[in-house]
Amino acid sequence: MRKIALLMAAAALALAQSQEKKPAFEVAAIHASKDDGDHDSSSDQGLFRTHNLTLKRLMAMAYEVDMRQILGGPNWVDSDSYDITARIPAEFAQRDKLPELIQSLLAGRFQLAIHREPRQIPGYELVVAKKGPKMERAKPDQAGSNIRSKNTHLTAENVTMEAFARSLSRNRDIGELVVDKTGLTGGFQFELVGPFPPYSFSKLPINAGEHEANRIGDAAHA
Repeated sequence: MRKIALLMAAAALALAQSQEKKPAFEVAAIHASKDDGDHDSSSDQGLFRTHNLTLKRLMAMAYEVDMRQILGGPNWVDSDSYDITARIPAEFAQRDKLPELIQSLLAGRFQLAIHREPRQIPGYELVVAKKGPKMERAKPDQAGSNIRSKNTHLTAENVTMEAFARSLSRNRDIGELVVDKTGLTGGFQFELVGPFPPYSFSKLPINAGEHEANRIGDAAHA
């Protein structure tokens, strides 16, 4: 595999190295992929699989950032794509360990090295509207989460606002990074039609390194 060093505008990521055992896949097979137009990943029954994902997209998954926060590197980082099949150790089967597993894979097989620094980039804040949230909280024992969208209709099940913001960042109609500034914790159930009525968007420079920005109110325009 090729060696690569990249800059990641995400200083909010932990810099201290843990003394605990670093999660790693038991075994992994990585092959160059032909771009057939499909791009997907899954984690099920002890296996992590990807199809036709670039290294930049894998990095975004590993460090839970938007691809627009990943800077630098050769052109192939965002052009060459890979198929991966990796076995997840039983001790790291929890879904929240998957990013760390991918981090170890990229470091070991691609010799990936990153450093972090704050950068100003354009984007939106996801904030609670003046009348407050009108969403139903997910049940405490509810397993799994899901966001489905079709045209202007979106349905969310047990979704955190942080995950919702990441989903909005991938929305082509929004076209910018979205950062969660709601202050809401836990999962929610909700359906949205049209311009996401429970929330408003304020377009402004976002400090991607620290995920902080100056609030400019509940403006509902770009």
